Amino acid sequence: MIRRASVVARLKAQAPSLRLVEGLAQLAALKQNPPTNVQPAAYVVPVSETASDNRLANGVAQRNAVTFGVVLCVTDLSDPRGVDAGDALDRARGEIRAALVGWTPEGADGPALFLGGETVDLDRFGALWWMDRFRATESIRRIG
Repeated sequence: MIRRASVVARLKAQAPSLRLVEGLAQLAALKQNPPTNVQPAAYVVPVSETASDNRLANGVAQRNAVTFGVVLCVTDLSDPRGVDAGDALDRARGEIRAALVGWTPEGADGPALFLGGETVDLDRFGALWWMDRFRATESIRRIG
């Protein structure tokens, strides 16, 4: 299994502009009250999995494409035009891609690839929530 904790650790080590990097549980709690004092903040979340057909008659051999997201929260309440927040978003996204694309997460069979990104929300606190998606593959095997 691909360990999202290894992605969190990688971002903490390789993306210096991120002031907070956490997992899904922390995102759920903070969505109600965005961390305006520690931004940009990033959260590594599961998105989807797509498994190939089984290739064995007497066991299981599948490839599983695991898509995970890095959700960013950026707010700059001092800039009503949003330019500074946009710059912070671009800087963080660049660091995240540099850290993850071509790197192999723990449990993966090969490197992570960038799939794209999109705005998730513009919330009532003035926070922009953006998610970049990445994919890595893993093997599922069982003989007998």
